[in-house]
Amino acid sequence: MSTDGSDPNEILITRASAGDEEAIGALLERHLPALRAYLRLRMGPHIRRWETESDVAQSVCLEILKNLGDFSYRSESAFRHWLFTAAQHKLVERDRYYRAQKRDAARLDSGPPATGSSHDAMAREVCRAVGTPSEHAVGRETLERIEAALDSVAEDAREVILLSRLAGLSNAEIAESMGRTESAVTTLLCRSLAELARMLAD
Repeated sequence: MSTDGSDPNEILITRASAGDEEAIGALLERHLPALRAYLRLRMGPHIRRWETESDVAQSVCLEILKNLGDFSYRSESAFRHWLFTAAQHKLVERDRYYRAQKRDAARLDSGPPATGSSHDAMAREVCRAVGTPSEHAVGRETLERIEAALDSVAEDAREVILLSRLAGLSNAEIAESMGRTESAVTTLLCRSLAELARMLAD
């Protein structure tokens, strides 16, 4: 909290809504590693064949910035919910687009892997999400193992893990997003995490 008792997060979003470039940059930078990690693991091999998570994240951020003035601040969690819901919608949109194009995937190479500090930040988010202990030394091979594991689980299992562990949503928020009861989400999350843990251990 600031010294006058106001919420600094609300002040930041208010400034960003008014077009303050510094506030906008700070707001997105705070959530970008988790957003990029969510997109990388959620986009699946079909979209991953055409775009990198950075490409999609940039598109999500541009859309968020365009509509930021419509967001009514309630909490940091509410903002994350809005941001990751936009990411979900963007992935659905991109998936439909590429399937409609019916292009030959062999004609395009996938984008270059993320490198440097941005990759490290994203990798830490991924490892934190799935409970991998080597979060400070994760490499591309580890990321690919996690991707492969998540690609092979059921879609609702992947979604509940990523919304909980990467988007940081509560079970009640996930229930609203997925159209399930909170108790059903709790059960699904426990089973999905256990399944993922077994796959990574193997």
